[in-house]
Amino acid sequence: DEIILLMDMYPKYSEMSQYYSYNDRDIKLHYRRLSLLLNQLSHEFKKQVIISIHPKYPYSFYKKYLKNFKVTKNKTNDLINKSFLILFFDSSAIIKAIILNKKIISIRSDLFKGKKNYNSDIYSSKLNNQSIKLSDNCNIDKKKLIIKLNKSVKKYQLYKNNFLGDKLKSKDTEILK
Repeated sequence: DEIILLMDMYPKYSEMSQYYSYNDRDIKLHYRRLSLLLNQLSHEFKKQVIISIHPKYPYSFYKKYLKNFKVTKNKTNDLINKSFLILFFDSSAIIKAIILNKKIISIRSDLFKGKKNYNSDIYSSKLNNQSIKLSDNCNIDKKKLIIKLNKSVKKYQLYKNNFLGDKLKSKDTEILK
């Protein structure tokens, strides 16, 4: 439990561009707010923040918007193992974190909001985990957040039973490797 992990979502990813249209101002605001949140969490929990990105996402983008954080590719599984806290927008990689009972926060950002819901609501609605909406005001109450996160972790078993089923019982489950 050494780090805080963000599994980021690249707003200019080709598969996303057919559903969302962004301008540079929106992207800049999103990453300014995200940086505020990450810095606050890092300060409160005294943990390093590491950003994990999909192998197809460009490093150059992250050097511009998240220059104060370490960004890595192809290490998500190892980083999940080392994580105290995991933040994400939408990623199937979160399944490993659920299996390992990691503390998870879904991030809600206007950048990734559809007509009715945020893309992070896909997992949150089933997982019943904590979510944080990005804003200019990042006031984290560490004690309250830990209590909420611990309560959420206790509810993961229901998700595992309903969505992961018998495969979780096998010790050689591929996702745990």
